Amino acid sequence: MERSILGGVEKVIICAITPGFYGESFFGKVESALKGGIDILQYREKEADDITAERVAARLNHMCMEAGAQFYMDDRVDIAYNVGAYGVHVGKDDMPVGKIREKYKNLHIGGSAYCRPELALELQNQGCDYVAFGSMFHTETKKDYELCTPEIIKHVRGKMKIPVLAIGGITVENAHLFRILGYDGIAVSSSIFSSGDPKKAAVQLRDSIS
Repeated sequence: MERSILGGVEKVIICAITPGFYGESFFGKVESALKGGIDILQYREKEADDITAERVAARLNHMCMEAGAQFYMDDRVDIAYNVGAYGVHVGKDDMPVGKIREKYKNLHIGGSAYCRPELALELQNQGCDYVAFGSMFHTETKKDYELCTPEIIKHVRGKMKIPVLAIGGITVENAHLFRILGYDGIAVSSSIFSSGDPKKAAVQLRDSIS
């Protein structure tokens, strides 16, 4: 199995993380973001029941395949597997990476490294396909998380063989910092999905990091 999240394509990655499902207009926002050229869509769902979450995930996965993007499910490994998602993103309280790698061999895995370089290396050794550092700036999505410094990547860059993404409070105005510092991509939520025009927001982010 190819273990690269973009199959070897050299570009700065944009991962768009959805809010929870809130009705039919939710899909319109996602479609707009996909038209803006995001590389990865991550469905983050904390409220919906399993049946609803799996139905939404299946539709999002189909939308991503049609758009040429990759679909990741946040936390819920069983749903990711059931709908044929490209991958799953997990944090410290979710199923361990080694167990996912053993039980769900076809799923790519992203892992949250928070602000801990040593955890990023551990996740890499366990079989993660990418790691995300954050939060970089204050964000309503993860308001209780410790803030990282953007320069944290300097501590592990030479030891990481998998892509490293920055997450948390990233906007069009500050996204260029992460390209300069050597991150492989950014993960954003509000910058796209709180925008009145997710397509335009995604394009602006791409311009900022290109």
